[in-house]
Amino acid sequence: MDPPAAIPPVNNWEGNPLKEAFIRLGLTDVAAREFMENGVTDMERFRSLDSKALSRLIKTITRDRDGGAGLIIPFMAQEYIQAMLFWTHRQFSLGQIYPAQAFNLPDAIYWTQKMRDKDDAADAAKDLIKPPEIFKKDTDWNVWSETLITYARSQKGVNNSAPLAYVLRDYDVPTQEMLFFNDIDEKIGRTMLAGPQFNADNATIYDLLKSLASSGPLQPFIRPYEP
Repeated sequence: MDPPAAIPPVNNWEGNPLKEAFIRLGLTDVAAREFMENGVTDMERFRSLDSKALSRLIKTITRDRDGGAGLIIPFMAQEYIQAMLFWTHRQFSLGQIYPAQAFNLPDAIYWTQKMRDKDDAADAAKDLIKPPEIFKKDTDWNVWSETLITYARSQKGVNNSAPLAYVLRDYDVPTQEMLFFNDIDEKIGRTMLAGPQFNADNATIYDLLKSLASSGPLQPFIRPYEP
């Protein structure tokens, strides 16, 4: 009697949307499955990573573990995966959906450039735009507040690097009908005013306002919010 044929291993990740997205960005099936085997099995787990953690994971996957050459993930594929993470974080912070099926190679190319533009623009703005002077009795409120908002637009928060001006907007929840003329305005207009990252940005704005109020006429408005 012939011995039973060996049963091939089951591919538990067949048809996984995130794995298929990785393959569209240039990974082999084997390399894409390694993300799954390391616990990154869906978009929520993918979003939980930051850029440094993703880089460490890629290094783990490509490391020589058994005396061989290790898995190869092409450089541009690594860049595209980072762009996908950047997009995912952005969508989440704006209260938008981020299905893996919606992210394709043209999207990766677009968001790779947006990542680079964001860093260049933020560095330039941070050097050029200064905070307003301390608010005094004879300070023009309209001029001073516009200077404050302009400064806050130039400063990145921790909430998906949204400009800190989002903390100062005059409404809590944006509507889908709202239109924005550029990415900065959309981040200011749509970034959610909730969660630990918002709390950190809110504290940054509070500290800024407290320092600019000093002991002047703004101090009575700041004092009720002191911890």
